[in-house]
Amino acid sequence: MNDNAIASVGSTNRAALGGLAQRLVQDGLLDEVAMQDAVAKAKEKRVNLVTHLVAANLAAARDIAERAKLPAYFVEADVYQAPQKLLGAFDGVYVSWGSLNWLPDLDRWAQTAATLLTPGGFLYLIEEHPSFSTMGEKDGVLTPTSGWKTPAHSPDVFELSTTYSGDSSPLASSRIYEWRHPLSEIVTALMKWGLAIEFFHEHDVLPWRKLPMMVSSEDRLFRLPSHLPPAPLAFSLRAVKQGQGR
Repeated sequence: MNDNAIASVGSTNRAALGGLAQRLVQDGLLDEVAMQDAVAKAKEKRVNLVTHLVAANLAAARDIAERAKLPAYFVEADVYQAPQKLLGAFDGVYVSWGSLNWLPDLDRWAQTAATLLTPGGFLYLIEEHPSFSTMGEKDGVLTPTSGWKTPAHSPDVFELSTTYSGDSSPLASSRIYEWRHPLSEIVTALMKWGLAIEFFHEHDVLPWRKLPMMVSSEDRLFRLPSHLPPAPLAFSLRAVKQGQGR
């Protein structure tokens, strides 16, 4: 898996977007590359698509689906309640950038994903590398700034007046809680709930500039500057639910 394929599974066969998918991207509700890959995979495998939208965008998404006359549905729920809120089982669960850091309990997350999958279904995960999540930049120098693992009962707490997305609107709740999970915790949780790891890749790029020192490239991704040794900034994996597929 090369750097150009880091955005998601199936990036070499991206589909042209139309209808609801195109509108969701145009309205800023979904990332274009992720949506292209999801649509391509859905057409190939005839799978249902489940996506994650922030609560404020749900009304807009439902309105777009209604105007497009497409049978899409959107559910707002705690991620741990997904099996009770969603209809049926799915061929794929897609988890991407900035998801696991909001979750205190990865064992419950893995159980939730496994419950949502049909036998033979897969989970695809792409995230910031846990080792890089501990790093920061001080006076132009890359340096450790936090521990490698956050206890469930003791999250990192931040006070933010606005969201990280760039929206200048003030947040109604400014206190943010985050957790760091090591690779061992992530992989062990998936295996515990019957998901076999098919591949695990590490990448020296991120789709956002986490640190001021990071440099952009033609692939719209960001790397550490050339004077530093290469290091894994992200990882991706695919895990399949054991049992006979459809």
